Order: sequence, then structure tokens, then C-alpha cells
Amino acid sequence: MKFGDDPGLTREKIGYSEYTNSKLITADLLLDDNGIIDMNITTPSLGSILNEQRVVKIDGNIYEYGMHEIKNIESGEKIPVMRTSTVVDQKIRKTATIFADGSCSNSNGNYKVIGYEEEINYGDGCLSYWQRHIKIRSLKKILGTWQNYNTNFMSVTADVKIIEWYVSSSGLPSYVSRTFVDKTNFTYNMSFGNTGYWVFIDRVPFNCLPALPTGYTARAIKFYKRFYTINGYNSTTCSFGQNPFEYCEAGPCNLINN
Repeated sequence: MKFGDDPGLTREKIGYSEYTNSKLITADLLLDDNGIIDMNITTPSLGSILNEQRVVKIDGNIYEYGMHEIKNIESGEKIPVMRTSTVVDQKIRKTATIFADGSCSNSNGNYKVIGYEEEINYGDGCLSYWQRHIKIRSLKKILGTWQNYNTNFMSVTADVKIIEWYVSSSGLPSYVSRTFVDKTNFTYNMSFGNTGYWVFIDRVPFNCLPALPTGYTARAIKFYKRFYTINGYNSTTCSFGQNPFEYCEAGPCNLINN
């Protein structure tokens, strides 16, 4: 039995290192709802560009990143990021709202996998976009708490089809204007690490869309199928999904069921 696997040794008994305690006190690290130590920022991938105090200089401005807000150090302006993140593409761009849209988890021994489907809306005005991805986290229980665990064994197998319809109120047949994703029994393997993403819809504009064709009155998004199986280290696996549904982008919509 490894030292960290001894059930008699718990985090409550031995505590944390002096360095970790100092970072918990200054709120540069925090404990999440699962007792996992993580950076006090919404998106862990930003850790590679922030310094130890969660600060970065961008275009002459100094920003401090937190879990719920981004602070401009010089002006004092605080930008709330309620369950939000930042879109990163070579450099930090704009804040983006993230909607969790289904999840599952499974543990086997001291290992755990968590899978999420998330939708991201980011940008402004005509440069507004949406993205959908599967996010997987790999965890290991060490001294009674779940902590990030790096592994090559993270994957998702997906059955997902999401399209856009043009809808007519004058008897014209509805037709597919865009297919965002159409995958059946598709498997995507994550890169080595403790958090991985499969982005299956990216940079889809949702404002300032082209005018509807003559005779068509509405534009609707249809989620035909969304079923996912999440696989992690030590044979951890779980599944989740949702029944078909659709919503109007521009209407009025008489939502179709076919």
C-alpha cells in the first residue's frame, strides 16, 4: 500500500504543507465542493500564463484573476464572471459565459472521472459566438481528498447530432441550413493531463445572422441526440445524455418534431 492510499491517514489528521496553507490563506488556492485543491481561477488552463498571485499584464493593463471576478489592478474595476471563463486563443480575448448542460461521475477505488457537457457564449454584437465541448476531469483520492491526477486514459464516446432548421409558416418544407455536428459512436482520446476537452462546435455566430430565405419565417436549433460515455483511469466510466429538443434562434417558431 502506498503512503497516500492508507485509509488511516486523512487530510484532517496531517493537514497541508506550509506552502499550501499559505496559498489557501491568501486565496490563491481554494478547496472546491469535492475537497479538491485547485487554483482560484475559473479556467485552470489560465494557470500557465498567470503568476503566483493570479496576475497577468495584457496590453498595458494588469489583471488579477479570481473564481468569480477579474480585477483591473490600476482602475479597480471588477468584472464579474459568474460561472464564466475566458476564451484563450494565443492570447486572452473576451470573457465568456459557460452553461453546464449535463454531467456524470464515477469512482473506482482511489480514482475518479467526471464528465461535463458545456456551452460557451462569448464575444459582443455581431462578433458573438457559441461553442460546445465535453470536459473530462481525472482525480485521485490522496489522504482522504480528491486531487487532480494526470493520465493518458481519458476519452469520450459520443452519439451527437445538432443542426439548424429553416422553418416556414406558409407550407414550404423545413430544411437543414447548417449541420453543426453529426457523430455516431465516435471516440475522442484526450491528451495527457488531468483535464481534457473535446470541442465539437466552435466559433458558431449567433447574432447578425443572414436574412431568412423568402417564404421562411424562423430559424431553429434542433438537438437530435446527445449521448456520451466518459472513460477514465482504472476503468472509471459513466454516461449521460438528453432527449431531443429544439429552440428558436429567430421566430416565431412552430417547433418541428421530425
